Amino acid sequence: MIKIGLEVSHEKLQHDLLMHPARYFFIMIVDGLAYLCIRTCDIQGEDIASHAVDGLMADNDGNLVSIFRDELEDSIIEIRNSRISSLEADEYPISAHLAWLISATPGLIDWILSCIVKDGRNIVLNALSDLEICT
Repeated sequence: MIKIGLEVSHEKLQHDLLMHPARYFFIMIVDGLAYLCIRTCDIQGEDIASHAVDGLMADNDGNLVSIFRDELEDSIIEIRNSRISSLEADEYPISAHLAWLISATPGLIDWILSCIVKDGRNIVLNALSDLEICT
C-alpha cells in the first residue's frame, strides 16, 4: 500500500468537503441502522477510524432528530432493493441527495474540522466515492 499525504489549508479542505462530500463521506450499515460516516487516520496514515457524524434539528414536537434521518432510511431501502454489494464491511457510497444535504450544512463541516480533525488526525478519502448507488 502506498500512503500519500497532501497538506491543505483549513479553508480549502472546508471548501472541498462542502463541494465534494462523496469524496469523504460514506454510509455504514450496522445492525440494520445507517450512519453517515467520515474516516480519519493518524499522521503516518495508520490508526484508521470511522466516525459517525450527524446534525440535529427540532421536529414539530420539539424533539431533536437527525437532519439526515430520512435520507439514510431511504438509502437503506435503496441498498436492500438493489444488487449493490458493499466493498468494505457494510459501507456504501452516499446518494446525490445526501451529498446535497451535507453541502447545505456548513456548520457540520466546521464541527468536523474543529472536533474530529484535530490532534494529528487527518481525513481519509473515501474509496467508494467513484460509485453512485442512489440518485
